[in-house]
Amino acid sequence: MLNRNGSNRVTDQPMLRTFIGDPLPLAVNKEMPHLDEPCRRFLSMSTILFISSVGTDGRADVSPRGDSPGFIKILDERTIAIPDRPGNRRVDTMSNILSNPDPLSPT
Repeated sequence: MLNRNGSNRVTDQPMLRTFIGDPLPLAVNKEMPHLDEPCRRFLSMSTILFISSVGTDGRADVSPRGDSPGFIKILDERTIAIPDRPGNRRVDTMSNILSNPDPLSPT
């Protein structure tokens, strides 16, 4: 499918939806306001996770964390604790969380 300029380059959301279609109901409903029991069980058995954060400058950072099963502690249905390990000392994730704890909330 070509856009108005005769190109197949996607330039806006409506055009993207024309190419891709609407999301499936299961995908729309995948977000959860809390960790249910299957999520908590999965996290308790995980050996790796990737944590994403966003700085106040809008730049995203993704950092791997890993250890033996159980290194992720579930504190409550909305909070997990991940141990810090010696590394490169850049502290990008921690700095982003401290300066921008909820990057999805409206400003």
